[in-house]
Amino acid sequence: MSWEPVATFDNTAAAELAKAALECHGIRALLHDGTVPTLLVSAEDRDRAAVLLEQTGHLPQTDDEIEAAVAARPDIAARLAESHAAEPFVDNPTDRRVKQLVIVTVFGLLCLSAEFFGDLGTIVVFRLPLMQILAVPFHLYALYLAWTLRRATPRVRPGDRWKIGLSLGLNLFFWGAVVVPVAFLVNRFHDSQRAEWRIERFGDLGGVSLTVGLPGRYGYALFEEKTALGPARVRHFAVSYKNEVFLIDLMTLQEADRGDPVEAAKHYLKRQLENSKVDSLEPITLGDHRGMEAIATYVAAVTNTPSVLRTRTFVIDRYVISLTATRRADAQESAATARFFRSAQLQ
Repeated sequence: MSWEPVATFDNTAAAELAKAALECHGIRALLHDGTVPTLLVSAEDRDRAAVLLEQTGHLPQTDDEIEAAVAARPDIAARLAESHAAEPFVDNPTDRRVKQLVIVTVFGLLCLSAEFFGDLGTIVVFRLPLMQILAVPFHLYALYLAWTLRRATPRVRPGDRWKIGLSLGLNLFFWGAVVVPVAFLVNRFHDSQRAEWRIERFGDLGGVSLTVGLPGRYGYALFEEKTALGPARVRHFAVSYKNEVFLIDLMTLQEADRGDPVEAAKHYLKRQLENSKVDSLEPITLGDHRGMEAIATYVAAVTNTPSVLRTRTFVIDRYVISLTATRRADAQESAATARFFRSAQLQ
């Protein structure tokens, strides 16, 4: 008689139960208890035996179910005892994958919390920006492991299912936080002198056009606003770069003839900065046009941190042109801000 393998198992107990199940259907089987327990059947019975074993509902899957099934079969328990086999209820591949999922999730969270641990001043390695970047592959791999455990064989133990749910919840919750640190780190290593500066031209300002250098592409918004000089249609352009934000506001007033442009710009800025601490307010010129420059300190509404803005405003006929750079109060004005204002031209 020719014997052929029909299935392999994680432990001897599971193999013995499968062997008993086949024998109940009249299929003679042998168990080769080597490095990997292997179930052998005759060549002519192999296909039928494979079909029966695929009906997993007839066989216990988890270690807890196997242990209960062995306890209900004294004959199998006796054979296991006589064989002096190693403890059959050990970690199977599914158990090891669940443990791996938990470990990967923990490491991912540690990487995301690198800045917090660095602030403690006791774990120097967590101060490295690379730690936050490592969170991305950890969380991706954790999500992959959780996905593959849906149809794992043997099935996940009932007592371990909460670990998958917790890990999946943590990964999905913190996944949104990965994009922010990665984007921040990319900007951190992007030197202002090597930024992708773009010279942008803004027209539709009567007979004047504005050109200015920006470190990247801008975002755009259009809205109506009541200003100190009257209602205005506002074109708003913004570029975020490292810890700074560059703003360009081009306003079209409903009425022309604002009088002296310097006084009009001063009146406009005082109203705009009435909730800020104005450190300086001085007249300036840009080409043939006169305006006002203000430096003020305020508390950012979103982050609730002290910030500094530097803004230059020009009133030309019925148009208001405002260039603004903002930064955190504890940071020095960067070369990017200087370049932003230096590149501005009104023609």
